[in-house]
Amino acid sequence: MTRLTQRPFIALFIAILFAMFSVTAFAQPDAPDYAGYRVMNVQEFEELYAAPANSAAYLAPSGERFVHIQRGQYCVYNRFILPWLQSRCTAIEPRIGGAPQDIAISPDGTRITLPTFAQALQFLFNTDIQVLNLDTGAIDNLTNDGYERSSVNAPPNYFVDVAPVWLNDRQIAFARIAPGLRSGGERPNLLPDAIHIIDIAEDGTPSEPRLLMSSPAEVPYSIYVLAADSLGRRIAFTIYTANRQPEFQGVWQVDVETGAFQQLAAISEYREMPLGLAYSADGRYLLTLRPDPMLDRTISTARVLDVKTGAWIDIDPSLNDQGQVIAAGWSPRGSALVYIVTSEVSPELEGVYITAQPGEPGQIILEGRFYGTTCCGTSPINWGASDVILVGRGSQPGILLIQVG
Repeated sequence: MTRLTQRPFIALFIAILFAMFSVTAFAQPDAPDYAGYRVMNVQEFEELYAAPANSAAYLAPSGERFVHIQRGQYCVYNRFILPWLQSRCTAIEPRIGGAPQDIAISPDGTRITLPTFAQALQFLFNTDIQVLNLDTGAIDNLTNDGYERSSVNAPPNYFVDVAPVWLNDRQIAFARIAPGLRSGGERPNLLPDAIHIIDIAEDGTPSEPRLLMSSPAEVPYSIYVLAADSLGRRIAFTIYTANRQPEFQGVWQVDVETGAFQQLAAISEYREMPLGLAYSADGRYLLTLRPDPMLDRTISTARVLDVKTGAWIDIDPSLNDQGQVIAAGWSPRGSALVYIVTSEVSPELEGVYITAQPGEPGQIILEGRFYGTTCCGTSPINWGASDVILVGRGSQPGILLIQVG
């Protein structure tokens, strides 16, 4: 054939390929068959800690980079085909101690929020919402009120800002506690805890925080855990009042556009109060993480809440008290879960599991004793869009990047 006579056949071939690709793309289900996922590859950084000694590790939503934090060093690791390599480190001198257990990575993976939980709620220190640029090492203070000392006997016009979450790459929501504590319990000009939103310009300049909603409870320091859904349209949060206003205690949800909020589930006991929340990618469920699973290995500290019905769901009922779920995290699409099981009575059950749906028995994908990658079990396991899962070894050194598929 001559080049001229080949052209119609080439055009037809390209059209067929395009049609095949288009049909395949549109025919894809909302989420893969996660129940059939298995381990494809594992890379472990055997010298790195994640959880003890104020250390932590966080995986970006893309699954292509992670941040390791230890002794004030924030080190970024990027994936190049298979091996993960360290790209840069930024040293940050902490103003006060505490575990970096409440960090959030921006959707594009370029920035992280700095920790607030331990400083504000354990050490009663004034905190601002600060963002670290992982590529440049620059730090922006988005809510600087000029006061950087203890929240006890502080000026009445300062704010304790905690629990930042990304709604998108240009918006952050956070909880604001105001005004300061006073010795003797006095709190002049009492304002309820509230959720605010900040807009961030292209050059990094923050807007003035705008009020989204005020807590129905009058007890200070009652809102300190937030989570945003994947579209940035809803924020889940907890209210804990130390039983001073028990009718408000529990898990709540607020609509970002309207500010309307409702209680999803009531919780009476502090032992049951989540210190970590995470929406499933499809927004149907809310993962709740209770305080430190290392303190009691006889109970599961991760549970799921059905957002529509308010029903509680055990992640893996088939364990029958022979094993406990101590950490969990959502798949990048749908509502599959990766979770870690520990057991004092049946060590053979210990390992990393995947289930296609909360409440359905999962399959073990990696045997052994593992842990999440932050202190106290209050952050979800990170499962990136590239199907990389990040887990640690608890009190032992070791960070594992597990490629599944």
